Amino acid sequence: MPVRPRRIVPLALACALAAAAPAAAEVTFTFQGRGFGHGVGMSQYGARGAALAGWDAERILAHYYRGAVVAPTGTTTLRVRVAENVAAIALRSDTAMSVAFAGAPAIAVPAGGYGVRRAGAGIALHDAAGREVARGAGPVTATASGGGVIAIDGRRYRGAFAAHVVGARLDGVNVVDLEDYLAGVLPREVPASWGDDAPAALDAQAIAARSYALASRRAGGHYDLHADVRSQVYGGRDGEDARTTAAVRRTAGRVLLYGGRVIAAYFSSSSGGRTEANEHVWPGEPLPYLRAVDDPWDAGSPYHRAWPDPVTVGAAELGRRFAVGAPVEAVRVLERGVSPRVVRIRLDGAGGRSVETTGAAVRAELGLRSTWFWVTRRGEPAAPRRSGGRVSLTAAQLRINQRISQAAVRRVNEVTAHLEGRPAPARAAGAGRGRVRLSAGQLRINQRISQAAVRRVNAARARVDGRPAPAPGRAGAPGRIRLSAAQLLVNQRISQAAVRRVNALRRELGLDRG
Repeated sequence: MPVRPRRIVPLALACALAAAAPAAAEVTFTFQGRGFGHGVGMSQYGARGAALAGWDAERILAHYYRGAVVAPTGTTTLRVRVAENVAAIALRSDTAMSVAFAGAPAIAVPAGGYGVRRAGAGIALHDAAGREVARGAGPVTATASGGGVIAIDGRRYRGAFAAHVVGARLDGVNVVDLEDYLAGVLPREVPASWGDDAPAALDAQAIAARSYALASRRAGGHYDLHADVRSQVYGGRDGEDARTTAAVRRTAGRVLLYGGRVIAAYFSSSSGGRTEANEHVWPGEPLPYLRAVDDPWDAGSPYHRAWPDPVTVGAAELGRRFAVGAPVEAVRVLERGVSPRVVRIRLDGAGGRSVETTGAAVRAELGLRSTWFWVTRRGEPAAPRRSGGRVSLTAAQLRINQRISQAAVRRVNEVTAHLEGRPAPARAAGAGRGRVRLSAGQLRINQRISQAAVRRVNAARARVDGRPAPAPGRAGAPGRIRLSAAQLLVNQRISQAAVRRVNALRRELGLDRG
Protein backbone atom coordinates (compact mmCIF):
# COMPACT_ATOMS: atom_id res chain seq x y z
CA MET A 1 0.00 0.00 0.00
CA PRO A 2 1.23 3.57 -0.56
CA VAL A 3 3.45 5.11 2.09
CA ARG A 4 1.32 7.64 3.93
CA PRO A 5 2.99 10.79 5.24
CA ARG A 6 3.23 10.79 9.01
CA ARG A 7 2.23 13.95 10.80
CA ILE A 8 4.62 15.86 12.98
CA VAL A 9 2.97 16.55 16.31
CA PRO A 10 2.68 20.34 16.83
CA LEU A 11 5.60 21.37 18.95
CA ALA A 12 3.54 23.52 21.30
CA LEU A 13 1.50 20.47 22.26
CA ALA A 14 4.58 18.27 22.71
CA CYS A 15 5.60 20.26 25.77
CA ALA A 16 2.27 19.72 27.48
CA LEU A 17 1.82 15.98 26.80
CA ALA A 18 3.12 13.33 29.14
CA ALA A 19 4.97 10.50 27.35
CA ALA A 20 3.21 7.15 27.14
CA ALA A 21 4.67 3.94 25.68
CA PRO A 22 2.54 2.62 22.79
CA ALA A 23 1.41 -0.97 22.60
CA ALA A 24 3.73 -3.32 20.72
CA ALA A 25 2.73 -4.10 17.12
CA GLU A 26 3.88 -6.65 14.59
CA VAL A 27 7.18 -5.54 13.10
CA THR A 28 7.03 -5.05 9.33
CA PHE A 29 9.44 -3.72 6.73
CA THR A 30 8.15 -1.61 3.84
CA PHE A 31 10.24 -1.43 0.67
CA GLN A 32 9.49 1.80 -1.21
CA GLY A 33 11.48 3.08 -4.15
CA ARG A 34 11.77 4.74 -7.53
CA GLY A 35 12.06 3.66 -11.16
CA PHE A 36 11.13 0.44 -12.95
CA GLY A 37 13.75 -1.94 -14.32
CA HIS A 38 17.51 -2.29 -13.93
CA GLY A 39 18.18 1.39 -14.66
CA VAL A 40 21.19 0.89 -16.96
CA GLY A 41 21.33 2.72 -20.29
CA MET A 42 18.29 4.40 -21.80
CA SER A 43 15.15 5.08 -19.80
CA GLN A 44 12.18 4.56 -22.11
CA TYR A 45 10.06 7.09 -20.24
CA GLY A 46 13.06 9.42 -20.35
CA ALA A 47 13.34 8.99 -24.11
CA ARG A 48 9.67 9.86 -24.42
CA GLY A 49 10.07 12.96 -22.25
CA ALA A 50 13.06 14.13 -24.28
CA ALA A 51 11.20 13.50 -27.56
CA LEU A 52 8.26 15.56 -26.32
CA ALA A 53 10.77 18.34 -25.57
CA GLY A 54 11.93 18.30 -29.18
CA TRP A 55 14.99 16.03 -29.08
CA ASP A 56 15.63 13.74 -32.04
CA ALA A 57 16.65 10.09 -31.72
CA GLU A 58 20.40 10.67 -32.04
CA ARG A 59 20.41 13.32 -29.33
CA ILE A 60 18.40 11.07 -27.03
CA LEU A 61 20.80 8.18 -27.57
CA ALA A 62 23.87 10.39 -27.06
CA HIS A 63 22.53 11.37 -23.63
CA TYR A 64 22.08 7.82 -22.37
CA TYR A 65 25.00 6.08 -24.14
CA ARG A 66 27.93 8.42 -23.59
CA GLY A 67 30.49 8.40 -26.39
CA ALA A 68 28.54 6.00 -28.64
CA VAL A 69 27.71 7.05 -32.22
CA VAL A 70 24.92 6.03 -34.58
CA ALA A 71 26.21 4.32 -37.75
CA PRO A 72 24.87 1.97 -40.47
CA THR A 73 25.27 -1.81 -40.44
CA GLY A 74 24.55 -4.59 -42.93
CA THR A 75 21.55 -6.92 -43.20
CA THR A 76 21.42 -9.90 -40.86
CA THR A 77 19.30 -13.01 -40.34
CA LEU A 78 18.54 -14.00 -36.76
CA ARG A 79 17.51 -17.31 -35.22
CA VAL A 80 15.01 -16.72 -32.41
CA ARG A 81 13.96 -19.59 -30.17
CA VAL A 82 10.15 -19.35 -29.90
CA ALA A 83 9.41 -22.86 -28.56
CA GLU A 84 11.65 -24.30 -25.86
CA ASN A 85 12.11 -27.94 -24.86
CA VAL A 86 8.67 -29.13 -25.98
CA ALA A 87 7.29 -32.52 -27.02
CA ALA A 88 5.51 -31.23 -30.14
CA ILE A 89 5.12 -28.03 -32.17
CA ALA A 90 2.03 -27.02 -34.17
CA LEU A 91 2.55 -25.39 -37.58
CA ARG A 92 0.06 -23.73 -39.91
CA SER A 93 0.41 -21.88 -43.20
CA ASP A 94 -2.16 -20.39 -45.54
CA THR A 95 0.11 -21.17 -48.47
CA ALA A 96 2.05 -24.27 -49.50
CA MET A 97 5.26 -24.94 -47.59
CA SER A 98 8.67 -26.26 -48.56
CA VAL A 99 9.87 -28.72 -45.89
CA ALA A 100 13.44 -30.02 -45.70
CA PHE A 101 14.97 -32.56 -43.29
CA ALA A 102 18.73 -32.58 -42.67
CA GLY A 103 20.60 -34.17 -45.58
CA ALA A 104 17.43 -34.69 -47.65
CA PRO A 105 15.87 -32.78 -50.55
CA ALA A 106 12.99 -30.43 -49.82
CA ILE A 107 9.42 -31.61 -50.27
CA ALA A 108 6.30 -29.52 -50.91
CA VAL A 109 3.30 -29.84 -48.60
CA PRO A 110 -0.06 -28.13 -49.13
CA ALA A 111 -1.39 -25.27 -47.02
CA GLY A 112 -2.91 -26.29 -43.71
CA GLY A 113 -2.00 -27.39 -40.20
CA TYR A 114 0.77 -29.80 -39.22
CA GLY A 115 2.39 -31.23 -36.13
CA VAL A 116 6.12 -31.69 -35.58
CA ARG A 117 7.16 -34.44 -33.13
CA ARG A 118 10.16 -36.48 -32.13
CA ALA A 119 10.29 -39.83 -33.92
CA GLY A 120 13.03 -42.27 -33.02
CA ALA A 121 16.34 -40.50 -33.50
CA GLY A 122 14.77 -37.87 -35.77
CA ILE A 123 11.63 -35.82 -36.37
CA ALA A 124 8.26 -36.64 -37.94
CA LEU A 125 5.77 -34.31 -39.66
CA HIS A 126 2.07 -35.14 -39.21
CA ASP A 127 -0.97 -33.62 -40.89
CA ALA A 128 -4.03 -32.28 -39.09
CA ALA A 129 -5.56 -35.77 -38.97
CA GLY A 130 -2.46 -37.19 -37.25
CA ARG A 131 -1.15 -39.05 -40.32
CA GLU A 132 2.61 -39.05 -40.79
CA VAL A 133 3.55 -37.02 -43.88
CA ALA A 134 7.35 -37.24 -43.69
CA ARG A 135 10.14 -38.31 -41.37
CA GLY A 136 13.85 -37.56 -41.28
CA ALA A 137 16.87 -36.40 -39.34
CA GLY A 138 16.75 -33.08 -37.58
CA PRO A 139 16.80 -30.24 -37.92
CA VAL A 140 13.76 -29.80 -40.16
CA THR A 141 12.95 -26.46 -41.79
CA ALA A 142 9.72 -25.11 -43.27
CA THR A 143 9.26 -22.04 -45.47
CA ALA A 144 5.92 -20.67 -46.68
CA SER A 145 5.72 -20.00 -50.41
CA GLY A 146 5.39 -16.46 -51.70
CA GLY A 147 6.93 -14.97 -48.57
CA GLY A 148 3.92 -15.97 -46.47
CA VAL A 149 3.88 -16.22 -42.70
CA ILE A 150 3.95 -19.44 -40.66
CA ALA A 151 2.00 -19.86 -37.43
CA ILE A 152 4.08 -21.58 -34.76
CA ASP A 153 1.98 -22.82 -31.84
CA GLY A 154 -0.76 -20.42 -32.85
CA ARG A 155 1.37 -17.28 -33.28
CA ARG A 156 2.25 -16.02 -36.76
CA TYR A 157 5.85 -15.25 -37.71
CA ARG A 158 7.60 -13.87 -40.75
CA GLY A 159 10.51 -15.84 -42.18
CA ALA A 160 11.11 -19.57 -41.84
CA PHE A 161 10.68 -22.23 -39.15
CA ALA A 162 13.23 -24.75 -37.89
CA ALA A 163 12.81 -27.59 -35.38
CA HIS A 164 15.92 -28.86 -33.57
CA VAL A 165 16.32 -32.06 -31.56
CA VAL A 166 17.20 -31.35 -27.90
CA GLY A 167 17.49 -34.67 -26.11
CA ALA A 168 14.06 -36.31 -26.23
CA ARG A 169 12.34 -33.02 -27.02
CA LEU A 170 12.34 -30.15 -29.50
CA ASP A 171 13.21 -26.48 -29.79
CA GLY A 172 11.31 -24.37 -32.31
CA VAL A 173 13.21 -21.52 -33.99
CA ASN A 174 12.03 -18.61 -36.13
CA VAL A 175 14.64 -17.74 -38.77
CA VAL A 176 13.92 -14.09 -39.53
CA ASP A 177 15.44 -10.95 -41.03
CA LEU A 178 16.72 -8.47 -38.41
CA GLU A 179 14.33 -5.71 -39.48
CA ASP A 180 11.30 -8.03 -39.40
CA TYR A 181 12.42 -9.24 -35.98
CA LEU A 182 12.50 -5.64 -34.71
CA ALA A 183 8.99 -5.02 -36.05
CA GLY A 184 7.82 -7.80 -33.73
CA VAL A 185 9.93 -6.57 -30.79
CA LEU A 186 9.21 -2.86 -30.50
CA PRO A 187 5.48 -3.03 -29.65
CA ARG A 188 6.29 -5.53 -26.86
CA GLU A 189 9.05 -3.36 -25.40
CA VAL A 190 7.55 0.14 -25.65
CA PRO A 191 3.98 1.51 -26.10
CA ALA A 192 3.30 1.91 -29.82
CA SER A 193 0.97 4.80 -28.95
CA TRP A 194 4.04 6.92 -28.21
CA GLY A 195 4.44 7.17 -31.96
CA ASP A 196 1.38 9.45 -32.04
CA ASP A 197 3.07 12.32 -30.17
CA ALA A 198 6.72 11.31 -29.61
CA PRO A 199 7.95 9.36 -32.69
CA ALA A 200 11.59 10.17 -31.90
CA ALA A 201 11.25 7.99 -28.76
CA LEU A 202 10.29 5.02 -30.97
CA ASP A 203 13.18 5.81 -33.34
CA ALA A 204 15.61 5.79 -30.40
CA GLN A 205 14.10 2.52 -29.17
CA ALA A 206 14.49 0.93 -32.63
CA ILE A 207 18.19 1.82 -32.81
CA ALA A 208 18.83 0.65 -29.25
CA ALA A 209 16.91 -2.61 -29.80
CA ARG A 210 18.74 -3.31 -33.08
CA SER A 211 22.09 -2.72 -31.36
CA TYR A 212 21.19 -4.90 -28.40
CA ALA A 213 20.02 -7.75 -30.63
CA LEU A 214 23.27 -7.81 -32.59
CA ALA A 215 25.53 -7.41 -29.56
CA SER A 216 23.80 -10.05 -27.43
CA ARG A 217 23.65 -12.96 -29.91
CA ARG A 218 24.73 -16.30 -28.48
CA ALA A 219 27.96 -17.78 -29.74
CA GLY A 220 27.27 -21.13 -31.45
CA GLY A 221 24.27 -23.37 -30.92
CA HIS A 222 21.07 -23.58 -32.94
CA TYR A 223 19.60 -20.19 -31.96
CA ASP A 224 20.86 -16.63 -31.42
CA LEU A 225 18.21 -15.04 -29.21
CA HIS A 226 15.36 -15.85 -26.86
CA ALA A 227 11.85 -14.54 -27.52
CA ASP A 228 11.39 -13.25 -23.96
CA VAL A 229 13.06 -10.92 -21.45
CA ARG A 230 16.25 -12.98 -21.54
CA SER A 231 16.82 -11.17 -24.85
CA GLN A 232 13.93 -8.93 -25.94
CA VAL A 233 10.21 -9.74 -25.91
CA TYR A 234 9.31 -10.82 -29.46
CA GLY A 235 5.71 -11.13 -30.64
CA GLY A 236 6.30 -12.07 -34.29
CA ARG A 237 3.93 -10.91 -37.02
CA ASP A 238 1.00 -10.92 -34.57
CA GLY A 239 2.80 -8.46 -32.32
CA GLU A 240 3.43 -5.78 -34.95
CA ASP A 241 1.97 -2.26 -34.95
CA ALA A 242 2.14 0.18 -37.84
CA ARG A 243 3.60 2.96 -35.67
CA THR A 244 6.52 0.92 -34.35
CA THR A 245 7.08 -0.68 -37.77
CA ALA A 246 7.41 2.85 -39.19
CA ALA A 247 10.14 3.58 -36.62
CA VAL A 248 11.99 0.41 -37.64
CA ARG A 249 11.79 1.44 -41.30
CA ARG A 250 12.90 5.05 -40.57
CA THR A 251 16.01 3.80 -38.75
CA ALA A 252 16.71 0.74 -40.91
CA GLY A 253 20.23 -0.61 -40.48
CA ARG A 254 21.34 1.98 -37.93
CA VAL A 255 23.09 0.87 -34.75
CA LEU A 256 25.12 2.32 -31.87
CA LEU A 257 28.89 1.90 -32.06
CA TYR A 258 31.61 2.52 -29.49
CA GLY A 259 35.19 2.06 -30.63
CA GLY A 260 33.88 0.64 -33.89
CA ARG A 261 31.88 -2.16 -32.24
CA VAL A 262 28.13 -2.52 -31.78
CA ILE A 263 27.24 -1.95 -28.14
CA ALA A 264 24.82 -3.83 -25.90
CA ALA A 265 22.42 -0.88 -25.65
CA TYR A 266 20.63 -1.77 -22.43
CA PHE A 267 17.37 -0.01 -21.69
CA SER A 268 14.64 -0.18 -19.07
CA SER A 269 11.25 1.38 -18.44
CA SER A 270 11.91 4.17 -15.91
CA SER A 271 15.12 5.45 -14.32
CA GLY A 272 13.45 7.24 -11.40
CA GLY A 273 15.49 10.34 -12.26
CA ARG A 274 18.99 8.92 -12.63
CA THR A 275 20.37 5.94 -14.52
CA GLU A 276 22.94 3.57 -13.02
CA ALA A 277 26.48 2.57 -14.01
CA ASN A 278 26.61 -1.01 -15.30
CA GLU A 279 29.09 -2.31 -12.70
CA HIS A 280 26.67 -1.49 -9.86
CA VAL A 281 23.96 -3.68 -11.40
CA TRP A 282 25.81 -6.65 -12.95
CA PRO A 283 29.28 -8.12 -12.35
CA GLY A 284 31.91 -6.88 -14.77
CA GLU A 285 34.15 -4.00 -15.69
CA PRO A 286 32.76 -0.46 -16.05
CA LEU A 287 31.72 0.24 -19.65
CA PRO A 288 32.36 3.82 -20.79
CA TYR A 289 29.06 4.09 -22.66
CA LEU A 290 26.98 2.86 -19.70
CA ARG A 291 27.67 5.59 -17.14
CA ALA A 292 25.08 6.99 -14.74
CA VAL A 293 23.40 10.15 -16.02
CA ASP A 294 20.76 12.50 -14.68
CA ASP A 295 17.38 11.82 -16.26
CA PRO A 296 14.92 14.67 -15.67
CA TRP A 297 13.01 13.60 -18.81
CA ASP A 298 11.81 10.53 -16.90
CA ALA A 299 9.46 12.74 -14.83
CA GLY A 300 6.46 11.56 -16.86
CA SER A 301 6.85 8.03 -15.52
CA PRO A 302 4.36 6.89 -12.84
CA TYR A 303 7.39 5.41 -11.04
CA HIS A 304 9.61 8.50 -11.20
CA ARG A 305 9.12 9.70 -7.62
CA ALA A 306 7.75 6.70 -5.74
CA TRP A 307 6.17 3.34 -6.54
CA PRO A 308 2.39 3.33 -6.25
CA ASP A 309 2.58 -0.17 -4.75
CA PRO A 310 5.40 -0.50 -2.18
CA VAL A 311 5.99 -3.97 -0.75
CA THR A 312 5.49 -4.65 2.97
CA VAL A 313 6.83 -7.87 4.53
CA GLY A 314 6.59 -9.09 8.12
CA ALA A 315 9.81 -9.58 10.11
CA ALA A 316 9.30 -13.34 10.40
CA GLU A 317 8.48 -13.76 6.70
CA LEU A 318 11.50 -11.67 5.71
CA GLY A 319 13.74 -13.84 7.88
CA ARG A 320 12.34 -17.01 6.31
CA ARG A 321 12.70 -15.81 2.72
CA PHE A 322 16.33 -14.79 3.18
CA ALA A 323 17.35 -17.72 5.43
CA VAL A 324 18.20 -15.48 8.38
CA GLY A 325 16.98 -18.14 10.81
CA ALA A 326 14.90 -15.72 12.90
CA PRO A 327 12.66 -12.69 12.45
CA VAL A 328 14.56 -9.78 10.96
CA GLU A 329 15.31 -6.94 13.36
CA ALA A 330 16.99 -4.51 10.98
CA VAL A 331 17.65 -4.06 7.26
CA ARG A 332 20.79 -2.06 6.57
CA VAL A 333 22.01 -0.84 3.18
CA LEU A 334 25.77 -1.38 3.02
CA GLU A 335 26.50 0.00 -0.44
CA ARG A 336 24.66 2.05 -3.04
CA GLY A 337 25.49 2.79 -6.63
CA VAL A 338 25.55 6.22 -8.22
CA SER A 339 21.81 6.57 -8.71
CA PRO A 340 21.64 5.47 -5.71
CA ARG A 341 20.45 1.89 -6.36
CA VAL A 342 21.16 -0.70 -3.69
CA VAL A 343 24.28 -2.77 -4.39
CA ARG A 344 24.73 -4.62 -1.09
CA ILE A 345 22.36 -4.98 1.85
CA ARG A 346 22.36 -6.78 5.20
CA LEU A 347 19.47 -8.33 7.11
CA ASP A 348 20.07 -8.66 10.85
CA GLY A 349 18.09 -11.38 12.64
CA ALA A 350 16.79 -11.47 16.18
CA GLY A 351 19.01 -14.48 16.93
CA GLY A 352 22.21 -12.59 16.14
CA ARG A 353 22.68 -14.06 12.65
CA SER A 354 23.05 -11.65 9.73
CA VAL A 355 22.76 -12.30 6.00
CA GLU A 356 24.40 -10.11 3.37
CA THR A 357 22.98 -10.14 -0.15
CA THR A 358 22.61 -7.92 -3.19
CA GLY A 359 19.99 -5.36 -4.06
CA ALA A 360 19.25 -7.41 -7.17
CA ALA A 361 18.56 -10.51 -5.05
CA VAL A 362 16.17 -8.55 -2.82
CA ARG A 363 14.41 -7.14 -5.87
CA ALA A 364 13.98 -10.62 -7.39
CA GLU A 365 12.79 -12.25 -4.16
CA LEU A 366 10.28 -9.54 -3.22
CA GLY A 367 9.17 -8.57 -6.72
CA LEU A 368 10.36 -4.96 -6.39
CA ARG A 369 10.24 -2.69 -9.43
CA SER A 370 13.92 -1.73 -9.19
CA THR A 371 16.90 -1.75 -6.84
CA TRP A 372 16.48 1.95 -6.05
CA PHE A 373 14.66 1.46 -2.79
CA TRP A 374 14.68 2.40 0.88
CA VAL A 375 13.33 0.41 3.81
CA THR A 376 11.06 1.53 6.65
CA ARG A 377 10.59 -0.51 9.79
CA ARG A 378 7.15 -0.17 11.39
CA GLY A 379 5.49 -1.56 14.48
CA GLU A 380 8.59 -1.21 16.61
CA PRO A 381 7.72 -0.78 20.29
CA ALA A 382 8.89 2.61 21.50
CA ALA A 383 11.56 2.63 24.20
CA PRO A 384 10.01 3.32 27.62
CA ARG A 385 10.23 6.99 28.53
CA ARG A 386 10.13 8.56 31.93
CA SER A 387 7.27 10.84 32.58
CA GLY A 388 8.90 14.02 33.73
CA GLY A 389 5.71 15.34 35.20
CA ARG A 390 4.21 18.66 34.22
CA VAL A 391 6.56 21.53 33.51
CA SER A 392 5.43 25.13 33.44
CA LEU A 393 6.87 27.49 30.84
CA THR A 394 6.14 31.07 30.06
CA ALA A 395 4.72 31.90 26.60
CA ALA A 396 8.03 33.49 25.63
CA GLN A 397 10.00 30.37 26.55
CA LEU A 398 7.61 28.17 24.61
CA ARG A 399 7.88 30.37 21.51
CA ILE A 400 11.67 30.39 21.53
CA ASN A 401 11.79 26.61 21.86
CA GLN A 402 9.50 26.30 18.86
CA ARG A 403 11.66 28.64 16.81
CA ILE A 404 14.87 26.82 17.68
CA SER A 405 13.53 23.60 16.10
CA GLN A 406 11.64 25.32 13.27
CA ALA A 407 14.29 24.97 10.55
CA ALA A 408 14.90 21.30 11.36
CA VAL A 409 11.22 20.40 11.29
CA ARG A 410 10.67 22.31 8.04
CA ARG A 411 13.55 20.56 6.32
CA VAL A 412 12.38 17.14 7.48
CA ASN A 413 8.97 17.85 5.99
CA GLU A 414 10.52 19.03 2.72
CA VAL A 415 12.77 15.98 2.34
CA THR A 416 9.94 13.58 3.16
CA ALA A 417 7.65 15.35 0.69
CA HIS A 418 10.39 15.04 -1.94
CA LEU A 419 10.60 11.28 -1.39
CA GLU A 420 6.84 10.84 -1.50
CA GLY A 421 6.41 12.96 -4.60
CA ARG A 422 4.38 15.69 -2.89
CA PRO A 423 4.84 19.47 -3.06
CA ALA A 424 6.94 20.92 -0.26
CA PRO A 425 4.67 22.09 2.59
CA ALA A 426 4.11 25.84 2.88
CA ARG A 427 5.59 27.65 5.85
CA ALA A 428 3.22 28.54 8.63
CA ALA A 429 2.00 32.12 8.49
CA GLY A 430 3.74 34.44 10.86
CA ALA A 431 6.56 32.01 11.65
CA GLY A 432 9.46 33.66 13.41
CA ARG A 433 7.85 37.05 14.11
CA GLY A 434 8.33 39.05 17.26
CA ARG A 435 11.33 39.36 19.54
CA VAL A 436 11.91 37.20 22.59
CA ARG A 437 14.77 37.86 25.00
CA LEU A 438 16.75 34.92 26.41
CA SER A 439 20.09 34.78 28.13
CA ALA A 440 23.06 33.59 26.10
CA GLY A 441 23.19 30.41 28.15
CA GLN A 442 19.54 29.56 27.46
CA LEU A 443 19.96 30.19 23.75
CA ARG A 444 23.08 27.99 23.51
CA ILE A 445 21.48 25.07 25.28
CA ASN A 446 18.47 25.24 22.96
CA GLN A 447 20.78 25.23 19.97
CA ARG A 448 22.60 22.15 21.24
CA ILE A 449 19.37 20.28 21.81
CA SER A 450 18.49 20.61 18.09
CA GLN A 451 22.02 20.22 16.75
CA ALA A 452 21.89 16.49 16.06
CA ALA A 453 18.54 16.80 14.29
CA VAL A 454 19.69 19.62 12.02
CA ARG A 455 22.92 17.79 11.13
CA ARG A 456 21.10 14.59 10.25
CA VAL A 457 18.50 16.39 8.16
CA ASN A 458 21.23 18.15 6.17
CA ALA A 459 22.90 14.79 5.48
CA ALA A 460 19.57 13.25 4.43
CA ARG A 461 18.76 16.12 2.07
CA ALA A 462 22.24 15.95 0.53
CA ARG A 463 21.78 12.21 -0.07
CA VAL A 464 18.44 12.73 -1.82
CA ASP A 465 19.92 15.53 -3.95
CA GLY A 466 22.98 13.42 -4.84
CA ARG A 467 25.42 15.75 -3.06
CA PRO A 468 28.15 14.89 -0.53
CA ALA A 469 27.02 15.17 3.06
CA PRO A 470 27.99 18.57 4.52
CA ALA A 471 30.88 18.63 6.98
CA PRO A 472 29.68 19.04 10.59
CA GLY A 473 30.13 22.53 11.98
CA ARG A 474 32.21 23.28 15.07
CA ALA A 475 30.38 22.61 18.27
CA GLY A 476 31.84 25.75 19.76
CA ALA A 477 31.50 24.56 23.33
CA PRO A 478 30.82 27.75 25.28
CA GLY A 479 31.49 26.34 28.70
CA ARG A 480 29.19 24.52 31.10
CA ILE A 481 25.60 25.62 31.55
CA ARG A 482 23.42 24.35 34.37
CA LEU A 483 19.77 23.55 33.74
CA SER A 484 17.26 21.88 36.00
CA ALA A 485 16.02 18.40 35.07
CA ALA A 486 12.62 19.84 34.21
CA GLN A 487 14.11 22.41 31.82
CA LEU A 488 16.22 19.73 30.11
CA LEU A 489 13.23 17.41 29.72
CA VAL A 490 11.15 20.15 28.09
CA ASN A 491 13.93 20.90 25.62
CA GLN A 492 14.20 17.22 24.72
CA ARG A 493 10.47 17.00 24.08
CA ILE A 494 10.57 20.10 21.88
CA SER A 495 12.90 18.34 19.36
CA GLN A 496 11.33 14.91 19.74
CA ALA A 497 9.19 14.98 16.59
CA ALA A 498 12.04 16.24 14.40
CA VAL A 499 14.55 13.67 15.64
CA ARG A 500 12.09 10.80 15.25
CA ARG A 501 11.29 11.74 11.64
CA VAL A 502 14.92 12.24 10.68
CA ASN A 503 15.83 8.82 12.05
CA ALA A 504 13.01 7.22 10.04
CA LEU A 505 14.07 9.11 6.92
CA ARG A 506 17.69 7.98 7.25
CA ARG A 507 16.58 4.36 7.56
CA GLU A 508 14.44 4.75 4.42
CA LEU A 509 17.36 6.19 2.44
CA GLY A 510 19.83 3.62 3.72
CA LEU A 511 22.03 6.27 5.35
CA ASP A 512 22.29 4.38 8.66
CA ARG A 513 24.85 1.64 8.33
CA GLY A 514 25.68 -1.11 10.73
